[in-house]
Amino acid sequence: MSRTQLKLRQRARVAQALLLVILVGGTVYVADIVVGGGLFRDPYEVRVHLPEAAGLHEKSTVNYRGQRIGAVTDVGLDEEGVVATIAIDEGVKVPRDSDFLVRNLSAVGEQYLDIRPRTGSGPWLEEGTTIAASETSVPLPIHTVIADTQDLLARIDVRDLRTIAREAELAFGDGSADLRATTVELERTFALLQELEPDLTSLVVDGQVPLRTGVAKEGELRRFARDLALVSEELRRADPTIRRLIDDGSTLLPLVSDLWRSTAPVLSDLLGVMSPLMEMSEAHLPGLHVWLDWVPRQVLAMAGSTRDGTGHVLLVPKVLKNCIYTDDQRDPSDLEDVPLGLQRRCTTEAPGIQARGSQNVPTP
Repeated sequence: MSRTQLKLRQRARVAQALLLVILVGGTVYVADIVVGGGLFRDPYEVRVHLPEAAGLHEKSTVNYRGQRIGAVTDVGLDEEGVVATIAIDEGVKVPRDSDFLVRNLSAVGEQYLDIRPRTGSGPWLEEGTTIAASETSVPLPIHTVIADTQDLLARIDVRDLRTIAREAELAFGDGSADLRATTVELERTFALLQELEPDLTSLVVDGQVPLRTGVAKEGELRRFARDLALVSEELRRADPTIRRLIDDGSTLLPLVSDLWRSTAPVLSDLLGVMSPLMEMSEAHLPGLHVWLDWVPRQVLAMAGSTRDGTGHVLLVPKVLKNCIYTDDQRDPSDLEDVPLGLQRRCTTEAPGIQARGSQNVPTP
């Protein structure tokens, strides 16, 4: 065998070996993707607290915006409930502000974890992030749905259903004319709803404010309803008295009307005479305010000065000409606060007045 043939044979064997390696590597890579392995991926793990497992199990799918981004690697228990550990594919950014919902593929299908973001920006989930149970929800168990359905069906009266069916037969018994008219009216109704959609949407959005207020004031509303029920009960008990009062009022009203007609001229003259008095009172309103403030206290003082059939009056005569600190005496009706004059002092030199006053203080 020549040297050239030997080299060609060696090259062929090397090519065969490389082809075999590529074939085996591609097969392993495709198989890893199909079975969801982790040979060529480095996912990050997130712990999700759930009130219950709700059928979620290991290898359950994790979806984000309708796409598979990972799987559940473990479902266990802790002191607060169920903890599901999920592995999210490397490079997938999921907002931390998201809802984590356990959902069913069908009525009898397996469960999966659906991540629904509330925002499109960060912060993002990362290795070791923990999701609280308050941000998750689980579907109703099948047995609960079946029990509620049975309870609903038990509440339906078969006789009422027969009555509805009979009336529907009478309403649409003449054929397609009524059905055609009903269809036309339904189309008009839906068209009107489409036109009113912006207004209805605005109404729903604006209606959230009073609804939230109602929820916040639930306790007060319940107390108001309870008090209103008590008032209604008292009115029901007082119904005979109220009826008698209304009957007596029908007799009293003519008498009041006659009295008003007879006294109307006198009242008119009286109001005319009082008009100058009211104008004069308006001109002296500050003095009237002082007088109204002074009279109650004076009456109380006078009432307290008579006890046991005797009178007790305390008089303070002004024998001496006391020191006057200022010459600008205020009007008694002036109730406005004024700053205290700290520089004022008694300057009289008359003997016997302010013997211990500031004018007699020895100077240094």
